[in-house]
Amino acid sequence: VNMKKLLPLFCILGFSAQPAFAANIDMQLLTAQSQFRALSEDMGSALSYKPITPAEPLGITGFDIGIEATSTEMKKSAPVWNTITGGTTINNLVVPKVHVAKGLPLDIDIAAFYSAVPTTNIKLVGAELRYAVLPGGVALPAVAIRGSYTKLSGVNQLTFNTKGLDVSVSKGFA
Repeated sequence: VNMKKLLPLFCILGFSAQPAFAANIDMQLLTAQSQFRALSEDMGSALSYKPITPAEPLGITGFDIGIEATSTEMKKSAPVWNTITGGTTINNLVVPKVHVAKGLPLDIDIAAFYSAVPTTNIKLVGAELRYAVLPGGVALPAVAIRGSYTKLSGVNQLTFNTKGLDVSVSKGFA
């Protein structure tokens, strides 16, 4: 991948996220349990592991490195963000990530990602372990079981992690 071609994408992602975030998150500013619940539900959606790799195993020599960005609508907690950031209302939380995946023997893959949401104190790491129950082929789709984990850091008053278990099905073309 030509890094010169990716530079405009990095710039667009970085600058588009800048106006949405103007302060660090301070959880001590929450005044009601209902605010915390709304915030934790939306953050769970935004910060949970997103499986982006196909179910087909990478193989012992295979690897994948990439960048991604997800945007999650803060349906329940948009007004709460105004309180915890000192005046910034967040309607969508954009989370840019760098990820890496490596194939292992026996149709097993491991992967990890790192994220730092621009101009906030949100930092996130995640990992996955994936086993291709059916590796797929020319005629058959691949089927994999994936376990994942994410952990939030940078927000001093909040310990936050997500765990997931899913089944993925994918079929390559060509």
